[in-house]
Amino acid sequence: MANQPTSNPAPTGKAILWTTPRMIAMAFTKCLSGVPGCQIWIEPFGFSSFAREEMKKAGITELPWCYDGHEKEFKVASENLENFLNCYFPPERLPFANVKRALEESDSKYVFVKDESVSMKAEDAKKYLPTSYKHSFLLRHPLLVFNSFRKALFGQLSASNSLKDESHKSEDVFDLRLYARDYYVEDLFENHYNMWKYVKENIDPSPMVIDAADLLDHPHQVVSKYCECVGFPYSESLLKWNPSPEVASAWKWPSDTLYRNKTFGGRSMESSEFIKALPAPAKEQLTEDVVELAEQAMPFYDEMYGHRLHISA
Repeated sequence: MANQPTSNPAPTGKAILWTTPRMIAMAFTKCLSGVPGCQIWIEPFGFSSFAREEMKKAGITELPWCYDGHEKEFKVASENLENFLNCYFPPERLPFANVKRALEESDSKYVFVKDESVSMKAEDAKKYLPTSYKHSFLLRHPLLVFNSFRKALFGQLSASNSLKDESHKSEDVFDLRLYARDYYVEDLFENHYNMWKYVKENIDPSPMVIDAADLLDHPHQVVSKYCECVGFPYSESLLKWNPSPEVASAWKWPSDTLYRNKTFGGRSMESSEFIKALPAPAKEQLTEDVVELAEQAMPFYDEMYGHRLHISA
């Protein structure tokens, strides 16, 4: 039963940006890392969810939310994640309960968390949302998201020898739909939409929704309004940042070396400012799998897009 919030929570200086893969969220994160004293967290719940999926693949049927008493299960998840992403994941960082506690115990004046909405797909996961955080959502056109996701996932699966079909070892014939269930691809936007609805009905009646194209084309307006909404100090200096990926070494990651994974971080990790948005490509230019998945996602995107932060031209 929804709590039906009646007013917007006041800014606290602590914010969670819910996103999906390939939404330019990493560039936005680098931008906000310029807020003085801001502690940055990258997908702590996303990898908690990823860990539970790895346990499931390993045949563990009772998927724990807490670490105590379940050290062996989280060790299995850690090893599987390391095999996939080629970096070590401390098992104690993976449980949902540990993430909630760590976020609530942060003594930084400003905290920004970039995380995946799909991580909250399970209803019980929502019990671990930290208190006193302002929730916000990033959007990007589904054609752009799935086209980019297809390239990134092919690269990661190729690098880890995880492709399902030998015939798909060329990107030209790679079919994202084959991996739709394993990586929540087919309901990527539906999960994003459901998390947005949950926040609206239980925490904040009007969480900020930012469209990536608006962020890229009007960064001053979007970033300043975002900072005002969540309680961060804003200055023009936030709109340019250090292009080195090493900046991210100071952030809070599920794995200390994950920021070096170029497939995971994408080109945004080497960005230094926002660049003008690309238009959504014509369907004729895209592969059949991308078009089909994007068409399924459009109703969820369209409704959220109608509630986005409006920018004056």
